Amino acid sequence: ITSVSDILDPKFKNRVSILDEMRDTIGLFMLDMGLDPSTGSLDDAKKAVAGIKKARDAGQFRKIAGNSYTDDLQTGEVWIALAWSGDIANLKKDVPGLEFVLPTKGAMSFTDNAMIPIGAANKVGAEKLMNYVYDPAIAGPLYESIVYVPPVKGAIDHMSAAAKDNVFINPPAGAKLYEFRDLDAAEDEELSKAFLEATQL
Repeated sequence: ITSVSDILDPKFKNRVSILDEMRDTIGLFMLDMGLDPSTGSLDDAKKAVAGIKKARDAGQFRKIAGNSYTDDLQTGEVWIALAWSGDIANLKKDVPGLEFVLPTKGAMSFTDNAMIPIGAANKVGAEKLMNYVYDPAIAGPLYESIVYVPPVKGAIDHMSAAAKDNVFINPPAGAKLYEFRDLDAAEDEELSKAFLEATQL
């Protein structure tokens, strides 16, 4: 299995799970169609939604879920899932036979953002914590322990050799990773509605 097209093979009917997270799922389907989610138009995204709906109507998906797909992989209810790398890295400890594959046409990348709310009671303390965590010498061991790709330049240099070779932390050279482009409010509403309609089981 090296692509989204592969998981749509009828032999996997009703044993596939996809994510209910719009940007990741639409982005992966766009990449499989040869469309770039970082620059593609709303119409391009809708083509991917149409592909999702077609597969849903054919009964390909057993689940369209958030993090609960990990339970389904553990029980064997689902054989193949669109998944988040950190989940699989941690799940492999209990289910060592699981394999994580980056599609050859590309995969989605994301970041979790740290923000300090307006009016925070200890803004200076929060800033100091963020600065501390973003020190490469701190970020390296931190991201090694949580098994995620670090957003901090130089963090890899402060990791063990095993972590440096771990694809969940340090994607292989040449990996094609994309971010979903920013949508304006109207686009977001229109695409969210279309995706919701296409992912109701």
